[in-house]
Amino acid sequence: VNIFPEGGMKSKVVLIYEITSENGINELKEYSLNTYGINLQKSEIVKNDGSIVPAEKGNGVLVFSNLKVGDVVYIEYDGYNNSTGRFYKDFNLDCYFNSVYPSAESVFVIINPENIQYQYKLFNGEIKPTIKKANNKVYTTWRKANIAAIPLLESFSKPYGDLTNTIQVSSIKSWKEISNWYSDLVKKTLTPDKVTRSTFDKLFPKGINGMSEEQIAQIIYTYIVKNIKYSSLDFRQSGYVPQKPSKTIITQLGDCKDVSTLFIAFSELAGLKSNLVLVSTNDNSDHEMAMPSKDFNHCIIKTNLDGKEYFLELTSKYLPFKSLPISLYHANALVISFDKKENEKSTIIKIPFDNVTKNIVETNTVLTVNDKEVSYVLNNKMNGSIKSYYSELFSESTTEDVRKKDLEENYNERLKKTVSLKSAKLIKDETTDDFIEFETQFTVSEKLKNVGSLKIIDIPFIFNVYTRSIIAQETRNYDINYVTYEDSNTYLNSIIINLPEGKKFTDIPESSTFNFKNHQYSLSFELVTPSSLKITRNVSTPWDDISKEDYPTFKKYVEDVLTTEEQVLGFK
Repeated sequence: VNIFPEGGMKSKVVLIYEITSENGINELKEYSLNTYGINLQKSEIVKNDGSIVPAEKGNGVLVFSNLKVGDVVYIEYDGYNNSTGRFYKDFNLDCYFNSVYPSAESVFVIINPENIQYQYKLFNGEIKPTIKKANNKVYTTWRKANIAAIPLLESFSKPYGDLTNTIQVSSIKSWKEISNWYSDLVKKTLTPDKVTRSTFDKLFPKGINGMSEEQIAQIIYTYIVKNIKYSSLDFRQSGYVPQKPSKTIITQLGDCKDVSTLFIAFSELAGLKSNLVLVSTNDNSDHEMAMPSKDFNHCIIKTNLDGKEYFLELTSKYLPFKSLPISLYHANALVISFDKKENEKSTIIKIPFDNVTKNIVETNTVLTVNDKEVSYVLNNKMNGSIKSYYSELFSESTTEDVRKKDLEENYNERLKKTVSLKSAKLIKDETTDDFIEFETQFTVSEKLKNVGSLKIIDIPFIFNVYTRSIIAQETRNYDINYVTYEDSNTYLNSIIINLPEGKKFTDIPESSTFNFKNHQYSLSFELVTPSSLKITRNVSTPWDDISKEDYPTFKKYVEDVLTTEEQVLGFK
């Protein structure tokens, strides 16, 4: 990468692949290349006999035909990047030195004028750079040779960028530079105007005296999520600068930074202490935010209410107040203050979930069994961010036919049986509620299995807390990034199974409890009458990562739980 003193940088990339196996041929038949800003110099096959065969090109894909073991694929391209605004002379770079393929050598070079300074960090390995000076420029080279392949990627692992030996480079001195920049961008849009003030007065016709800060914030939150439709269009909006709050109010359209800025405008009128928060959602590499950067992909709010700190997501009208989607769990974030003294201490934080409404799946199921079918009456209570899916499902925007089809497919998948939905009734769902409650009734046509005179039935849990997909491997090379698997914190489930008249349960399974660190599981059985059995399951499922060292213990814990849940119940 060649850095220019007037701003901008030119990068040159050379990739050389030697085909050493049939598998390599399959991998390199096509090579995708992002052609935006790229000038392709060479793309060819060097054959064993020294002949050269150019690659076929089209739609950002290079095609290498008739590859053979011993061939070498050579790709070379360059590009020029520049920026505008306050950071037009600054740069953020990254490069990884290893991958799932072994490498003979990987080299990363920065060429810069002597007066340009930058900082860097290396992850998952150390490489000592070599530095030389020539013609008033500094040449810094990171070189790694004979690089082994990293283990193949595994399900539920962290993003690829967090697993490789990666370097992050930034010329931006500190996070306060980013905070001050964004504060200046937004500040000029926040001047209160007639539309914003009159809307605020309609929200609080009697003023805010006597109201708690949480009550005030909830009214503002409810207005925004109910009235402003999320919309993000390049031709209408800037990538960084939010709309004026009055425009968001009038058009009733806005993206994440627009609705967040509107909340700030109302907060200032109400005297609430609120801040914009720039976010890199947790599906992005954690290392991307290791150095000061503008590469955020979301914007939310931090507000202090009655002595507690809350983070608020404003882009979904179905998300409960004080709930956050799982994509924000411990995501990298930068709090923006309009007070530059506060920005002196700016640094990246992990979004805390201490005061976030917990995600709880609570179900109470009554089963009525006969020889031809099993009837289910299911009372569901979904708490926290998982409520949003069901709130939309039961909203006016979803037709009854679509709702029925969706629920049937959902239950079919969960029970692995053919479900016929009879009814779906909403019991309670308000924007201000943390939960949604609804009832579904359905039947499953199945002939019960017999063992001699004994009939058997599975324990019919609708929601699976653990599945074998999370323990599919004998051992792991990478930690389990648990939030990519689980979206609930707690399961509270009860099932009452009623047998036909004259039938009674025989052997009742023993109650069980299992623990793994903060994971807690309990399953109990209570014979209410000879023909009626109550099953209760309580599970705590924290989102902490499972380290590869703890994986064998976690695997055994899950296997014990699954073995317990796969028991069958017998009756005569």
